[in-house]
Amino acid sequence: MNPSEQSYSQPEKNLVRERIISASVRALTTERASSPVVPADVFLKTLDYASRFLAEHGGTFVDDDLKPHVADWLALHASRVGTKKPSELQVLFLAGPDPTNDLMEFRKCGVAYENIWAIESDKDTFGLAVKALERQGIRVKLHRGSLQTFFALVPQQFDIVYFDATAPLFGGEPNTIHVIRELVLNQRLTPLSVLVTNFAEANKDGKSAEVWGKRLGTWAYANGTMDTWTQTFPEFVDDQIMLQLPQVYGEFITKFLIRFCAQLVPWWRVVALPGAKREYFSDEAKLGQAAQSATDTYELFGHPLYPLLRTVIFASEFLDESDMMSKLLFKEPLERAKLADAVKIVSLIRTFYEQHFDGIFCSTKHILDACSPELARVLSSFQWFDQEQRYFCDIPLPNLITDLLLGLYGFPYHANVQKLQRFAYKAKETVMFTDVMVLDQARYMYDLLPTLPLFDTKFSLSQQLVLRVCMDSLHRHCHYGCKDLFWGCALAGMGEKGFTFWLPPARESVGDPGVIFEKPDADGYENR
Repeated sequence: MNPSEQSYSQPEKNLVRERIISASVRALTTERASSPVVPADVFLKTLDYASRFLAEHGGTFVDDDLKPHVADWLALHASRVGTKKPSELQVLFLAGPDPTNDLMEFRKCGVAYENIWAIESDKDTFGLAVKALERQGIRVKLHRGSLQTFFALVPQQFDIVYFDATAPLFGGEPNTIHVIRELVLNQRLTPLSVLVTNFAEANKDGKSAEVWGKRLGTWAYANGTMDTWTQTFPEFVDDQIMLQLPQVYGEFITKFLIRFCAQLVPWWRVVALPGAKREYFSDEAKLGQAAQSATDTYELFGHPLYPLLRTVIFASEFLDESDMMSKLLFKEPLERAKLADAVKIVSLIRTFYEQHFDGIFCSTKHILDACSPELARVLSSFQWFDQEQRYFCDIPLPNLITDLLLGLYGFPYHANVQKLQRFAYKAKETVMFTDVMVLDQARYMYDLLPTLPLFDTKFSLSQQLVLRVCMDSLHRHCHYGCKDLFWGCALAGMGEKGFTFWLPPARESVGDPGVIFEKPDADGYENR
């Protein structure tokens, strides 16, 4: 980091700093009750809707049986979410040459200096930070070293992590994605937390447009609508990516981080953990053959549960091996598991329902082959109470159980999209992209399930309703960022009063960064 390149006194930077720090502290203190992806009041409202609907349209009355389950869930929720004062929050941020502005803003919001770590890797910049803090008489934990290594080795969890990078996502030294990877893999955020990221613009040097076009194009091509398939990939990059690179990059940052925290890392963890892999998947030989069959079967790409499998396949075809996103997917192991392999095999067990159609459109035998006998038994025998009669908006399928089981070991972080804030501003000559994400591990939902060896498929109607209400509320946040997660779990339709899918506002320009951002739709790549 070159201290001369940093501007800590410019009005735009100061305004963004004040807004993101105050919003982060409020989300975890005075506004904490609304920060989980399943707030207690939303749970009760949705449960009341479902109970009344069952009584009115199905002649099924569950209120008396529900009461003890609701009481237990509210107690579990309260224990997992809890309450915190600003003085109890643990904070980590990058120091830079003068960390006093950030520190004073945190202090103004009530965060204790004793609870703050400031990290700086560059020797000269660290020296300037020490002098700046000495001048102000501020004593905090200022550490010289790599943030990536700090997350990998120091076993503390933080309520707020403010990663103010000077490089783009998938750029810098060390690469910014490695910092995020260690943060999420090592669970350095508390179960209800705030992650603030600040990444530099893409293609700042003007020499890497083709690299960025392929990288952003691969992600957008795989995660957008199927209409993208009406264009070849080069045409898609030229027409949809390069002409609006800053706007697409701004969406990519948010959408990638949401998927990375909620799906990619959790799936990777499940496959890397020997006990979990043994519980869910077949032996190595059958699993390898099944994964290869999935990548060879074109018909499967139309299924809404395959966006990340599409990403892996397109990345192998369109990205150079030296590309940092390609390396993340195909080169960097967790234990011995590669992320791309985890995506392939997890994608199979999430589409278990398709094995019923083996031989009709194509062979789906590989889906059953990917599952362990115990997982196949559970997914075959578990019956949602309404899967034969359509009481609610969606017909529930086995993928809901699969996503719950993956979350049990995967420990995902889910973004509260209602509280997502995004900014863009210009720091000297560089446009910076700031994202503020309230993240929730939702253990009050995942911990309702036992592990697979003790999984009894005969859940009562009340037990199922509690799970379904949790999934319904969570999915209304997932609709932006990872729409396939808990796909088909909606109780109320999109148009019903009081129920909506949450979408973030457009990224807000502070000052004049020279970029205009539009409000995204659910996929984030279509509203052009």
